[in-house]
Amino acid sequence: MTCPAPNRPPRRPPPEHGAHGEPTARQLEVLAFVHLHQVAFERAPSTHELCARFGWASTNSSADYLQRLAGHGLLTRTPGIARGLRLTAAGRAAAQDYLRTHLLSPLLSAVANTAVQEGATP
Repeated sequence: MTCPAPNRPPRRPPPEHGAHGEPTARQLEVLAFVHLHQVAFERAPSTHELCARFGWASTNSSADYLQRLAGHGLLTRTPGIARGLRLTAAGRAAAQDYLRTHLLSPLLSAVANTAVQEGATP
């Protein structure tokens, strides 16, 4: 007689990895948000603020993203310190590059399109 298999919660999905171990686009979006929040408010966002921004139901999601970003060497976390996130030099560069391509380029394109529609020469 064999024992029935125990009821276990489903396993967590394997960690996401971008191409060649690079951070994913969503991880870079989180990194850019942390960077902008630090620039705007001179402090890192809380896990609740990350959840509110990205629509996550659990603070475990934000902790997971931060852990993965730390694993990529893009930020450091100070244990026991609230909002103890610090972007590394590589993290700052990656966040600025993400913002340049995903925020600034579309904004400049929109301005150029508006100028063309209004009859100005770009």
